[in-house]
Amino acid sequence: MPDLVTLEEAKEYLQSPVEDDPLVSRLISRASAAVERYTGRVFIHTDLAERHDGGSHLLFLRQRPVVAVTRVTDLSTGITLAADEYTLDGLAGLLIRNVGEWDRGLRRWEVQYTAGFGPTEADVPGDVKQAVLHLVAAWYHRRDPGVTAERIGDYSRDAEPGLPSQVRELLAPYVEVVV
Repeated sequence: MPDLVTLEEAKEYLQSPVEDDPLVSRLISRASAAVERYTGRVFIHTDLAERHDGGSHLLFLRQRPVVAVTRVTDLSTGITLAADEYTLDGLAGLLIRNVGEWDRGLRRWEVQYTAGFGPTEADVPGDVKQAVLHLVAAWYHRRDPGVTAERIGDYSRDAEPGLPSQVRELLAPYVEVVV
């Protein structure tokens, strides 16, 4: 899984010293994975293969936006469909059968495709990058995971379980709802 921000972006955000680069790199990878798990999305172009049931005019792909469909195969016959037999709605992540519907059958159709916002971290939406940076900072500044709260004079702060609320708010438009 690719990182959603660069080490340089995180170092600038954190104002971290060079000796912390290995730690910051690990935190970037962990935060990127956490963001993709939370949203259920991939943000950098990723090649995927999924199996889908037939019996409808539409196949709903699990990731979007879809950049390209490489192959659609009927697993019951082994036949690969020609590209003119279906239409892709990449933003919605839909494959639409041009004539009729997708033949019935459980997990009958295998779709190989590429999804994501772009080929590099430069293409990741700004609010997603901000969420990753915020999560990296939260973990970087709270180096002792056993600390659940801190108090200095009149100031106190409780550590939030899971993703911080700011991160969840930034990611809300990207969360995929699985039905």
